[in-house]
Amino acid sequence: MGLLALPSRRAGHRLALLTLLAVGLLMFIGKSIAAGGGGDENDMHLEIHIRAGLESQALLVGGLILLAVYAMIITEVVERTLAAALGGLAAVLALNYYSEEAALSLKAVTTMIDWETIGLLLGMMVMVGILSNTGVFEWFAVEAYKRSGGDVWTLTVILCLVTAVLSAFLDNVTTMLLLTPVTIQLARVLDLRPIPLLIAEVL
Repeated sequence: MGLLALPSRRAGHRLALLTLLAVGLLMFIGKSIAAGGGGDENDMHLEIHIRAGLESQALLVGGLILLAVYAMIITEVVERTLAAALGGLAAVLALNYYSEEAALSLKAVTTMIDWETIGLLLGMMVMVGILSNTGVFEWFAVEAYKRSGGDVWTLTVILCLVTAVLSAFLDNVTTMLLLTPVTIQLARVLDLRPIPLLIAEVL
């Protein structure tokens, strides 16, 4: 039975490695395109001019749309993806109403999207999902717990130091994506709320 399970485990490791390589390649290509695509004549930089006298109203509507999206996500009335899509649709409709320009096309709307950030988040989420299956986060949580001796303040200092070191090499979003599973795991072991620890790491 163990001999039969061995190839599937190796295949899983190969699949994980290929996925990591593919994500890294896509992130590299995305950065290269972003760095070298400034001279493209089809590159669009959209500027929105709000109709005179409606600036305050447009700002208020934008804030209400943002609050509505957050409310739908927090209360889980609908799926998070659907909540974001509805918020985006409402924002586009509001822009069409308040802007002086003609109706915004799909091409114009896509210029507002920061594809490099989305690619980074997507790649890091895939990598975190794969790494979580290896048990590396659990191992780090156990090591941090041993070093702290079970003391909450010592553990907080250790997590903040690790966050500071990683932030020197990675951006803040990537660092938090890597450390959040570790922090949640530690909070469960110590029967603590993870939110104060996460706030300390962010700061």
